[in-house]
Amino acid sequence: MTTQDALPGERQQTILRLLREHGRVMSAQLAVELQVSEDSIRRDLRELAAQGLCRKVHGGALPAAPAFPALAERHERTMTASSRWPGSRPRRCCPVSWCFSTPVRPTA
Repeated sequence: MTTQDALPGERQQTILRLLREHGRVMSAQLAVELQVSEDSIRRDLRELAAQGLCRKVHGGALPAAPAFPALAERHERTMTASSRWPGSRPRRCCPVSWCFSTPVRPTA
C-alpha cells in the first residue's frame, strides 16, 4: 500500500509523528511527501486541531499549546518559588499586582 492509498487516520498518525520529530509541519510539504492533495492535508490538520492534538496555523501546524494552570495556582507557585530565592521579597506595586525585587549584581 502506498501513502496515496492511506486512510485519513493513518495519514493523521504520520502527521503527528512528523510533528513530534520536527516541531512543526507544513501543508505543502506534507502533501508532496504523502502524495495527497493539500486539501486532504488541511482537512487532516483541522481534525487533529479539533481533537486538541495540534495547533493549526497558516500553512501548517504546530504542537498543541501546553495547558496553563489557573491564575490562582500560577500565583501561588510564584509566591512559593520566590520565597526560595535569597534576597527577593514580594512588594505591592499597585492594588492588583506584586513585584519581586531581586538584587542585581553588575557583571564585569
